[in-house]
Amino acid sequence: MKIGEFAKKHNVSVDRIRHYMDLELLLPQKLGGHYSFTKEDSTNLVEILELKKMNFSLTEIQQLFAYKRLTAMKTNEDQLHFKRFLETKKNALLLQQIDLEKTIQYLQEKIEDIQFEDALPHGILGIPLSFIPSIYCPLCNKSLLLIGGRIENNMLIEGSFQCDCGYSAKVAKGILISLDHEDIGKITPIDQSYTTLDYVMNTSTKFINFMYRAINTVKEALKNENLANSVILELGTGSGIFLRQILEQLPVNTFYIITDHDLKRIQGVKNYLQRESIHKNFVFLCTDFEKLPLASASIDYAIDYWGSVTYNPKATKFLPDVLAPKIKQNGKYLGIFVCFNKLSQRLKQLPEENRCFYRSVYLQSLFEKSHYKTLEYKELGSIDEAGIYEPLIDGGSVSELYWCGEKRR
Repeated sequence: MKIGEFAKKHNVSVDRIRHYMDLELLLPQKLGGHYSFTKEDSTNLVEILELKKMNFSLTEIQQLFAYKRLTAMKTNEDQLHFKRFLETKKNALLLQQIDLEKTIQYLQEKIEDIQFEDALPHGILGIPLSFIPSIYCPLCNKSLLLIGGRIENNMLIEGSFQCDCGYSAKVAKGILISLDHEDIGKITPIDQSYTTLDYVMNTSTKFINFMYRAINTVKEALKNENLANSVILELGTGSGIFLRQILEQLPVNTFYIITDHDLKRIQGVKNYLQRESIHKNFVFLCTDFEKLPLASASIDYAIDYWGSVTYNPKATKFLPDVLAPKIKQNGKYLGIFVCFNKLSQRLKQLPEENRCFYRSVYLQSLFEKSHYKTLEYKELGSIDEAGIYEPLIDGGSVSELYWCGEKRR
């Protein structure tokens, strides 16, 4: 019979039959341009499948078939050899069984060791009253008037800010929201329908490690800084990937400003911090990066971990320079910038004035001309695989650059 009929008879794929032929476990005769399978081939295939059920490897089956083909397995000695072959496998499996039982026991002990703490909120978070004097109008750079409001534990939970120039912003559930129609139009849509587990299961581990190395670079740089009594601004906090990594090293008297244009993401980070952190000095801003309602020279450290990646598709200015008026003299900008060695399909659709922000040579020229003196610059490596939740990267090859600049006097 031909290979298709033979495979169907034994309920295996044609590819599997060809693989066994490549290993010479099956040796059908070739008649003309086709292989012809006999009753002997059927017997051999049945034996192969039986041995695989007994956990024999294909290499072990090859050895057994080689012995069988040399001896024809006719004598008692041959049968004794086959018996020993089976006993050896049985003893090996018994040893594996012992090891598996030990492993299962160890796993059970580890499962029982995991303790779940009661996820009780440490208290609602809002805008600390001591930070309100640093909230300024982004249009005319004047202090804002607080209208009404609800205060809990020295934090503003509900209220509104107004300015003589007509600017206004509201505070809802502890988050200052300042987005107009123009700001909303600049937002790059992001898929948020997936969980962290979904992301991990559908993203290359190499890409996740690629991101983690960048996080660790900034994290280590911050360890060398005196963060006490400082104000840290993170641009584009997103789901809080970077913040979670440095949370434990934040002094309690440090203000950490969480920014994003996406209210749901900020709410998610806020809920996490209320549940997991005893730190209280967080400020939540849902606003455009170019209209941050903060006083001039109020920021000690600006953290840009991929914040510019989502800003640049519709940017007209270099983000560090946009933030410069908010940074104190000698304040620092620590950024992870993404450059494309090969443009993704998404980037090919951008106009040239935006694509240039993803080129390392162009970025280096911007660093040199910026309001900052370069303290450190290094390339962190490249990667050409990501996952379905990174459409900006899909089909491209990207590199990460770390740049730390100190604001010039």
